[in-house]
Amino acid sequence: MNKRTLTIASIALLVLIVGAYVLIQRSRNVVPSERRMAQMMADVYIADALIQVKGNLYSATGKNDKGPESAYHTILDRYGLNKAEYDSAISWYSAHPDKYAKVYEILVNILTQRESDYSVIIDKRDSIAKLITHLNDSLRVSFWQGQKHLHVPIIPADSVKGKDLRFEYDLDSIRGGKVSFSMNYTFLRDNEAKERPLMEMIVVYNDTISDTATVSLDLSHLQHKAELEYAVRDTLCATKMKVDLMKSSEFKKTKATLSNVSITYMPYQITDSIQFDEILLPPLFAY
Repeated sequence: MNKRTLTIASIALLVLIVGAYVLIQRSRNVVPSERRMAQMMADVYIADALIQVKGNLYSATGKNDKGPESAYHTILDRYGLNKAEYDSAISWYSAHPDKYAKVYEILVNILTQRESDYSVIIDKRDSIAKLITHLNDSLRVSFWQGQKHLHVPIIPADSVKGKDLRFEYDLDSIRGGKVSFSMNYTFLRDNEAKERPLMEMIVVYNDTISDTATVSLDLSHLQHKAELEYAVRDTLCATKMKVDLMKSSEFKKTKATLSNVSITYMPYQITDSIQFDEILLPPLFAY
């Protein structure tokens, strides 16, 4: 064997050795440690559960056209792996049952801890929600003091004034907040009115500016619910509110029953500052 042949053989051998070393190192780098593998599998497991519960949130909201696949990529990117490397790591651990058993044990502990953490968050949110509902209810001011069940046309038994259903309320120069106006109504079989009446609310401000909100009532013999919500301006003082439960040019021909009449004012709304979805989602989900 001459010197030239020996040199070529040496170079080839060196290339094989370097290549094998690189492959070994690459294999070692691709296979995460048992704890890291368990953490990654836990994130994937939770991602699967969240996607199923939310009905494929990523696609439905249009926030990510790639859907769940992008969520998995986000997880793998966090751990510095691509899908092929993740599959390779799963295959490697599957071929080493003793190590896979340790991964599984760590995985169970992680999921158990996260389930406990999430349960605390859910319980805390439920308690806060109940408190907020109670506080908001205590802030609500009722304007309607009359009888809850009324007849149209007006009959003496009803605690209303006059022959119509128009009422005025003096306001204590309120700013901001929300007025809610609702009632159930049913038109009787012998109703002669052909015109759809309106439920109307007018809020008057101290500089003679006024806002009007209306909703049209269906001429139905079935019970319906009519609702109006009005956001009081916070730059002006509201001094008067006028409401008409059933405004119609054919009021005298109208025959109906009204029930559960409610007119309330909410000075402001206490809201829950906790973003539930953001808390439940693992930090790696940034959508």
